[in-house]
Amino acid sequence: MYPLEKNIDLSFLIGRTLRQVCVESHQVLLNFDQDLTITVEEDCLLSIGADLKAISANNPAESKELALLLDQKIEQAKPVDEANLLLEFSGARHLTLLGASDKYECYSIIDWENHIAV
Repeated sequence: MYPLEKNIDLSFLIGRTLRQVCVESHQVLLNFDQDLTITVEEDCLLSIGADLKAISANNPAESKELALLLDQKIEQAKPVDEANLLLEFSGARHLTLLGASDKYECYSIIDWENHIAV
């Protein structure tokens, strides 16, 4: 795992709309407009209103729940700590990417100018 930088600039995420959720057996690809992809390889937390769900990228039955974020825009992105990243979407939806593994990449964020791996 690579820690998030303390002063990381995540402004490039703001306003991006989730267009596609690709569920594979051991990872989930979140494809946004403007060629942004977030790859989730471990666990994350999905919150819609008061409902909180723990989702494992290694469990396709759970991962399909991320489709609830389709067509939603990222309104805010902020590190929770050096491993976890909170993405606030439109429609009172939140996704927390968890960087709980010290051996493997948990998630990555890639576009034409940025590559962040945790």
